[in-house]
Amino acid sequence: MTEKLIFLARRASHLSREEFLRRYLDEHAPLVLQHCPNLRRYIVDLVDVSREKRDPPPLEEHATVFDVVAEQWFDSLDDYTDQARRFGSPEGAAAVEASEAANIGAMVGYQVIERVHQDYERSWSDGERSPGVKLLATVRRAEGITHEQFVDHWLHKHVPLVFKVLLGTWRYVTNEVVAPLTPGAPEIDGIVEVHFRDIRDRRFDSPEGEKLMMEDVQQFLLQPTRNQASEYVLRS
Repeated sequence: MTEKLIFLARRASHLSREEFLRRYLDEHAPLVLQHCPNLRRYIVDLVDVSREKRDPPPLEEHATVFDVVAEQWFDSLDDYTDQARRFGSPEGAAAVEASEAANIGAMVGYQVIERVHQDYERSWSDGERSPGVKLLATVRRAEGITHEQFVDHWLHKHVPLVFKVLLGTWRYVTNEVVAPLTPGAPEIDGIVEVHFRDIRDRRFDSPEGEKLMMEDVQQFLLQPTRNQASEYVLRS
């Protein structure tokens, strides 16, 4: 068993989105790989597909608007929270932290329970862009229900409905939030990943299926903001 952590990062205000994404993938992520010896898996998702360009929102809105999602796996949570275990050396820690300070305007992190409901078969190498488009959204439970009720509905009612009425899904992952990792992280209940090999394949089986989905969403969660991203599996 490994621990999965998800970080939502927003660019520094002096950087364009394009420049930030380039720096994150080409400069920052290689530093993380180089200096974090206990990092078992590492995926970087760049929100670069068909998203409206806009100025960074206030921090409290950060849970729905971000530029990069970093997915990291460690053998234990201590391998991340203990800096002596996260980084291979003080110099490595300084290099990663300097890169974060220069490029990231805000970042929040969460410890999650990952459940892969449908997986693709990878035929491409680490570092290559994954085919298709990955939809990412933070989800928050509706008013009047508990986190436990939300998770029960999400896993046992909503997910089966997705596979019944939504066509074109290539990979589907739910991430139940266990705890925040960063101070001031907005309260959310989960993060969902839906990968399509071709975004044009994303459609409902019928108008009735779409209506069922909308009605179900209203029962247990607040309307999420979906972000379309390019996925890079950097260490598998």
